[in-house]
Amino acid sequence: MLSNVDIKRALGKRIGIYPFNGENLEGSSIYLTASDLAWSINSKKKAIDSEGCIIIEPHDTVAIITVESVCLGSNYAGYCISRVSSGPHGLGAISYPVKPQWIGRLLITLHNYSNDAYQIEKGERIAVLTIHRLDNNSENSDPKQNSRFELLSEVGIQVNKEDIANINQKCYTIDKVLFDCMRTSDSYKKYMRIYSPFWNKKRIAQTVTIAIMLVILIVLGIVIFNLHNENGRTIVSASFGTILTYLLIIVKDIIQDIKGD
Repeated sequence: MLSNVDIKRALGKRIGIYPFNGENLEGSSIYLTASDLAWSINSKKKAIDSEGCIIIEPHDTVAIITVESVCLGSNYAGYCISRVSSGPHGLGAISYPVKPQWIGRLLITLHNYSNDAYQIEKGERIAVLTIHRLDNNSENSDPKQNSRFELLSEVGIQVNKEDIANINQKCYTIDKVLFDCMRTSDSYKKYMRIYSPFWNKKRIAQTVTIAIMLVILIVLGIVIFNLHNENGRTIVSASFGTILTYLLIIVKDIIQDIKGD
């Protein structure tokens, strides 16, 4: 399972989230939030009140389209699970997997086990997405994506054309467009300026260390070339090899950040 550091490394490369809100990224997961597209399984109608809030009646299940669209590379998969804080209120999300190469908004189904109606505001956190790296790339993609809203028709819910057009916007369903929208959004750029591995203290320290190591390697190389004492050359060569090894380790770490693997 990916940590928040792993997710940050892969953002914009193999993982896309749009619209992106850095506050929803936790230690090992991403919070998904509610849009105003929600339907009651019992009534077969929109579960939205006059103020735009989602209402889950007692012992009813409501299907909610997330605000966020998620794009995963072929070597990633995810799971949607309930929020811990929802449990005491008698609310639970029906867990399901998010397959490799998925792109689209997600359909979260919440069931109210209590005897009281539950209200959810637009933009409120409703579920948690964990992301996992696969040992090997997935060979097949699943053509049934874009939030799987067509499943609602199986229980008698008809999604109107306006809502379908909203769900199927290019910024939600085409990977290149989604990544472009995410990278150019103010929230993403602000977040990455603060948390990007290319601008944090670790990266600055690595850059300075690499520069110092390169200078030392050049000096040692000159010494080895001009040193005629065999024992001395052996000692200096060993030092050269050690420094070179550490340099390659740092370079490898930077390459992993760039690739997002």
